[in-house]
Amino acid sequence: MDLQVRKYQLIQEVFKIEKPDILDKLEKLLKAESSNEIVASTVEGQPLTKAEYKKELQKAEQEVLKGEFTTQENLEREIENW
Repeated sequence: MDLQVRKYQLIQEVFKIEKPDILDKLEKLLKAESSNEIVASTVEGQPLTKAEYKKELQKAEQEVLKGEFTTQENLEREIENW
């Protein structure tokens, strides 16, 4: 069966749903599936899911707030000493 036909049939079935709890379960399933999608990669080339990427961003933001970072100016000085 063609993918587009299957999607259309699924949409028709969703329109028939009358119970909110079934829609809740369907939404959770779709959100869980999309959070497993690879959206980025590490500098080492390791894939990151959306959830992992968000976690890495939060970690980086905390490091910046704690002052745990190197400015471009300091990095350029360090490179001169290589």
